[in-house]
Amino acid sequence: MENVKEKIPLFKRFIMCIKDLDKYYKLIEEKFSRAILYFITLEIIFAVIISTIITYKANSMIEQVSKYAKDKLPDFEIENELKIDGDEKYVLETNGTSNETKIKCIFDSTSESKDSYEDEIRTYDGTIILCLKDSIYAQYGSMQYEQKYSEIREQLGLDKIDKDTISEYITNNKKQILLNIFGMLAIAMLIVVLTGDILVIISLTIMVILICKIFKLNLSYGQCVNIVISTFTLPHFLRTLYTIALLLTGFTMEYFQVMYMIIEYIYIIAVLLIMRSDMIKKKQLIKATIQIQNLEKQQINENEVPEDNGEEKEKQKEKKDKEPENKPEPQANIKEGGKQ
Repeated sequence: MENVKEKIPLFKRFIMCIKDLDKYYKLIEEKFSRAILYFITLEIIFAVIISTIITYKANSMIEQVSKYAKDKLPDFEIENELKIDGDEKYVLETNGTSNETKIKCIFDSTSESKDSYEDEIRTYDGTIILCLKDSIYAQYGSMQYEQKYSEIREQLGLDKIDKDTISEYITNNKKQILLNIFGMLAIAMLIVVLTGDILVIISLTIMVILICKIFKLNLSYGQCVNIVISTFTLPHFLRTLYTIALLLTGFTMEYFQVMYMIIEYIYIIAVLLIMRSDMIKKKQLIKATIQIQNLEKQQINENEVPEDNGEEKEKQKEKKDKEPENKPEPQANIKEGGKQ
């Protein structure tokens, strides 16, 4: 294979990974570090895009929370512990139609732990917020948040927290809240997808190494990782589109994860088969070239007359020319013998 040292730009590599399977030899000849950088870049792009969409949707949720804080929340006060006027427990739930707009907020001034709400946390298909005796707990999907009231007051610089201060704080610090949401989401999502995808890449790399041994492809471990990362491009792109559609429209596909992995397997096998075919063609070309060179050498040897052989032929010719002069005449010898 051709040893290509040129650095392939990100966008060009992205397109090449999807449609130019016959040019993967250029990708695997790149440094291993560039393949890792490309992989991390894909993960960062995914985390930023998804976090931006969720933050955009959170903007409307913050407005809902501010409105509900004014109109629906009971009168309460928090210093180091939650105090509710009237009841010890109060439940407030929005009438959202999707996971992103469904919010359930439970005020419970008697419970110190979320353990008593484990079943509800596990089964609720939206955002659940528990305002417990001395702490707050929130969960959305796999993301969780838990903190003591005393720590929150210190961070916000407030002596106490009540309905009016929450509404005022949300209104005055909306941009900062959204930036914090975006930052936390991006970091959390990057860690989650990186961890999961690294495990997938390790398992697929082992599979590629085994296939290379079967196909007798002489590829290093780093080149095998390069192949897996490059073939990961299209499934990763489809996953990003699917997640965007899910967040914006609620569209779901039951077997998307299965389809996602099948595409990865197809790309890997296709690339390895192309490389094996190229290797066989190269071997056949080398063999044919050697045969042609040997044939040409043989023809040259047959047509070439050595100088020593030419001189030897001239000496033999001269010897033959001299032989008749030295031979005795038989008839003359017979007559002379008869006269005697």
